[in-house]
Amino acid sequence: MFVQRFSEGRGADTIKVAAEMKAWAKSQGIKVIHALIDANATPFEACKDAARFSAIVNAMGKDGAAECAQLLEDSGDEATFTRRPGTSGCVARTALAAADAEYVVTTISDGCADPDEELHRIMLGKVLNNRGYVAAADEIRKRFEEAAGGGGGGAD
Repeated sequence: MFVQRFSEGRGADTIKVAAEMKAWAKSQGIKVIHALIDANATPFEACKDAARFSAIVNAMGKDGAAECAQLLEDSGDEATFTRRPGTSGCVARTALAAADAEYVVTTISDGCADPDEELHRIMLGKVLNNRGYVAAADEIRKRFEEAAGGGGGGAD
């Protein structure tokens, strides 16, 4: 898996966090999906590496990504998580598309990893947090459970 191979030893931890969050979210009745990516997308005319772009989108589409947007629309749920760990760039593709579609987006900061720690810090701290929420898995669980229990500890 890409994350495990290219994240300087953090890949296994990232995969563990993502797996734990998937199990936790499902136990809370939160739908867990992969990505909001148009599997029928074609590379734009000036795309730097059109073959690579097509291969990546095609691979993601095999997981049912084409149905994700419809699932969100049909479910009416407010709480949904993506299920697979990835790099911040992969996460950004999904998070920004969801934000553009006016969904509330929360990125699990320790549920993705990058081979370059500075890139990871910038993507999470300066890009993704401008379009949604960014928090560690433990903080997300804590806030969700406080809100569900009426503890008043919801998002600020």
